[in-house]
Amino acid sequence: MTQVGLRARLGEGLRTRALRAGTPNLERPIRVVVLLAQALAAVLCLMILTGWRGPAVLNRFTGTPYWPWQSILTVVALGVITVTTTIACVRSTPARRALLSGVAVVLALLTMDALGLGSARVWLVVLGLASLVTALALPPGGRDRETVRCALAAVPALMALVATVRSSDVEQALAAVRGRGLAPSAAILLSLLTIFALTVSVEGQRERTGRLLHWRVTTRAVLAAAVLKLLLLGALYLHLTGGFLGGDVFWRARVDQPWSWVHAALVAGLMVGVAVPSSRRPLEPGGFTPRLAAVSLGVGIMQVTALATLVAITVVNTVSPLADTASLFALPDWVIDHVEVVQLVIAGAILLAASTQLAVRRTLTAGLYLWLAAGVWLVPALLGIAFASDTSPTAWAAPGQVETVVTLAVLAMAVARRPAGFQPRALMLLVVVPLVVLHLDSFWPEAWTDQVTQIAVVLAVVIALWLNPPPAFADRRRNERSRALLVSGQLGVLTLYLYLFNDAQLSGLLGSSTTIAWLWLGIPITAVLTARVAARPRQ
Repeated sequence: MTQVGLRARLGEGLRTRALRAGTPNLERPIRVVVLLAQALAAVLCLMILTGWRGPAVLNRFTGTPYWPWQSILTVVALGVITVTTTIACVRSTPARRALLSGVAVVLALLTMDALGLGSARVWLVVLGLASLVTALALPPGGRDRETVRCALAAVPALMALVATVRSSDVEQALAAVRGRGLAPSAAILLSLLTIFALTVSVEGQRERTGRLLHWRVTTRAVLAAAVLKLLLLGALYLHLTGGFLGGDVFWRARVDQPWSWVHAALVAGLMVGVAVPSSRRPLEPGGFTPRLAAVSLGVGIMQVTALATLVAITVVNTVSPLADTASLFALPDWVIDHVEVVQLVIAGAILLAASTQLAVRRTLTAGLYLWLAAGVWLVPALLGIAFASDTSPTAWAAPGQVETVVTLAVLAMAVARRPAGFQPRALMLLVVVPLVVLHLDSFWPEAWTDQVTQIAVVLAVVIALWLNPPPAFADRRRNERSRALLVSGQLGVLTLYLYLFNDAQLSGLLGSSTTIAWLWLGIPITAVLTARVAARPRQ
């Protein structure tokens, strides 16, 4: 490609992304809300990167400091998320509309938790809910109707904003997390959220990145890469490298546990068996984000249930501050006592659903492959955790074992040049992607982990909102729904991350919680990223 051609291509790409990042084909009130959400997202990105929270103020009742500016921005963000969720809700299918309506109501109640105690509190909550329900009941319309909808949906946040200036709802909520012993759950949930945001961002960039990477990969290069990686994995397995590239976290002794290598071979066989043919017949896109969300919620069911109970208590106390909420902890207590069995049931259901869909449709999509890989990876491990005894053999593999078997398979195929017609690029991906995904955090000092995680979360949001947003649709209602869901989702990620990460106790647990989350999700995500995904032309 000539220099002029490359320059023209980059210029056209920048123009296209500038148009996508704008707000075309939206009603004016919705355009204003979307632009406000993007501006607020930019502010939250800067707060996450710099650690700025505004001046601290001492709480007169608890004697602890809090940050009014962070509280105010949290309420504003919740209000904008509620408005955009309402906009998307009325433009959705009935099933999604019911789900988004529930989300909007919960968000409004969480926002109004900042209202002061007193006889007027109940009436203010009723007024806020009535305004929101009216906004949800209005059908999509023109500029005037959408202005009314946005104004009504913003009423709960406006009332809470006045009250927040005089209170510290963020510090109260964080104190409740710590007081109930939920800090580890919150940290693991935050790690799952971070992995989810980053993976969705990377998955969205893969097709474009593949178009930009035009250099040729030879079989000789694959052989060299596979041999070098096996040497590295051998040194890691023999503990010659200490804690480098994962260390004991990803490599526990399995030489005396042959059944664990059977599990590793099964998972590696699935990865190779899908990745190599996908170079000629790509997987169809679709379903990746919701299925990744389902897997994340499944493996984090204990954390999700505990924090959902905290949300439920906040909602109940918003309506009735003196209500007894002790009974609400019955469900999370039961889930915590039986978490291995609950996770096993969820993983088994995911594997069964994926297998059934594949048998019926006979077409493998990125989302369906994620579920299939997650089921094959998680079910044996959860079976062992739930029912293992001191005398039973270890029948599940560590991520490093899967990586070793995949690398050995790549080396064998490169030497034998089989199957016929294979593409060396597909084999190189099987060598490089697991190394990056499973061990990327070990390429920098441990002290940098929090800062790198913050940068990664912000970068994922910047890519989704500004660098590579979805295209504008000709159908205005579809376009408005797409933009509203995009900004509400990204703003929600930033708000929750800022909300939890700035707490010292929670942020101090992020290192171990990220390892736990990655042990569950690392292999399924790696499997999808090693396969080629592209839309097929319609016949």
